[in-house]
Amino acid sequence: MNNRRRMPPELRKKEIRDVARGLFVKNGYKNTTMENIVEACGMSKGGVYRYYGNTSDILYDLMFEGNRNRKDIIDRAVLNNPDISVGDIIVEAMIMKMMDDAKYKSLYAMFLIESNNNEKLRELRNKIFEETKRELGQIMDEYNLDDYKCLLNDEWIGFCNSIIVSTELIGTRETFLANKDMFRTIIRNYIKSHK
Repeated sequence: MNNRRRMPPELRKKEIRDVARGLFVKNGYKNTTMENIVEACGMSKGGVYRYYGNTSDILYDLMFEGNRNRKDIIDRAVLNNPDISVGDIIVEAMIMKMMDDAKYKSLYAMFLIESNNNEKLRELRNKIFEETKRELGQIMDEYNLDDYKCLLNDEWIGFCNSIIVSTELIGTRETFLANKDMFRTIIRNYIKSHK
């Protein structure tokens, strides 16, 4: 008998996502089953399946949790730095997205790589990309940053994702962080070339 206390549904789902994130990073997405997640959560099978029917649903929610976190970072930066232009904050957010050591970064890099060989993950990736573009586009609309909308282009997203994979798999994070000015220049020149 499971003696776990009742939690609000959103907190229980977060608990399941956190456990799954750890397993995905440790074992890889394709090597993590719902049974692994049930066991690691210490919940009944029905308890986990009540919230998530498969690993793809969990991964989808994890990716969007990471996106929401990124939007919150931008909003806080705008609020807490009134002397810095919102455009400069977007540039810094792009650098952070590519290079920081956020808790979702290694999972995201793994997801990008595995989605190349898995049709279901590729569909999920495309859905996440479109949702990310929509959410970032809303931020740009909210702050009147039409000149920055080129950062929603597929080639820019591909560039950012290649840097993310590089920081996670090749270990380039420290080198890139030490050369942030180079990336600021790349971002600003890309924006300038699309005006």
